[in-house]
Amino acid sequence: MNQKRLLSLFLCMTVLMSSLLIFGADATTLQEDVAAKNQLESQLKALEEERKQIADRLAAARADEAKAQEEINLLYDEISTYQQQLETQSALIAEYTALAQTKEKEINTLNDQMNRNYDLFKERLIFAQESGSMSYIDFVLGSSDLSDIISRSEVISDMLEYDRKIIESLLSNKKSVEKAKQEIEIALATCETKQAEYQETLKIMDEKRAELAKRLEELKDNREVQETAMNRANATKKEIEDRIDKLVQSINSKTQGTYNGSFCWPLPATNPGYFSRGFVKGYHTGLDIHVGGWVNNGKVPALAIAAGTVITCGSFWDWGNLVVVDHGGGFVSYYAHLDSFSVSYGQHVSQGQQVGKIGSTGDSTGPHLHLTLYAPTENGKERVDPMKYLPNPW
Repeated sequence: MNQKRLLSLFLCMTVLMSSLLIFGADATTLQEDVAAKNQLESQLKALEEERKQIADRLAAARADEAKAQEEINLLYDEISTYQQQLETQSALIAEYTALAQTKEKEINTLNDQMNRNYDLFKERLIFAQESGSMSYIDFVLGSSDLSDIISRSEVISDMLEYDRKIIESLLSNKKSVEKAKQEIEIALATCETKQAEYQETLKIMDEKRAELAKRLEELKDNREVQETAMNRANATKKEIEDRIDKLVQSINSKTQGTYNGSFCWPLPATNPGYFSRGFVKGYHTGLDIHVGGWVNNGKVPALAIAAGTVITCGSFWDWGNLVVVDHGGGFVSYYAHLDSFSVSYGQHVSQGQQVGKIGSTGDSTGPHLHLTLYAPTENGKERVDPMKYLPNPW
């Protein structure tokens, strides 16, 4: 059933109850009260089925909503993890960028040092060359003695060797720094690649989150629709039940005083049947009276145990074909599993009048009469053992 059918049923209930309230119980006959009660009970049964379907849809809607919310929560956790990784990559990029800049400065410093030392080296080479271009006699005459000649040549050689070593050291340091810078730049490029990948992943996740959030809103709307439908169905159910209670009171008031104080056996004296199951409070709240097997199915009459008014006459899953007679004074008798009816609802019956033929309809294993009797007690009206009131036919 869909929402339109529920709304139609709800409106039907409202119109029916409004019309009944307008006329009032006192303005109706007993037969009209019984007819209205039976109609309301039928509608209540249909409404109960609808409530079960709404309950199923509501449970499914709540489960879908919970599942979607769980997916969103898990996605948020995953997004948080990627954001942390993105922040880590950003920090590494900043660190590697600073290191690369530091190495660049070191390379520039080494280049400056190399240039300065190279200039000094050239000056000393020029000096050495100029010293070497002197004539042997000038070099000798310019020296004070032999030791001075040897000393002057060794100094020039040591100076040239010192400059060479410094330049070689600077070149070696520059290569090391350039290699370190290259490694840093590779690490920096790797971090930037990962950062771009994480940003793309976060973009995809954010789009998925937006889709899930939209779906969650739709699921919430569906759940609220089902809750509203259930609330309306519950309200309608309460109104119908209240109206049925008022009709029962009206029916009881119209049947008061018809009970004459005695009951008769519900089967004819020619075939009184036999007990197959007695009354057990809280377990089997009635009498099962068999009539001799399938050969008598639909042949033995069921008799009203006292005068009264038929307040129910219909077919039910468990009771089968059922007649209910209100005898007044709080006494109500049920005749279940009938093969057929001999009365109609609202009809007045006398004591011993046939209400139907004994059969095996509903939840039954063979032709028998299931007799239930309500009687007034200290707690109100309860099911009692019919044998407390019925005569023994044997």
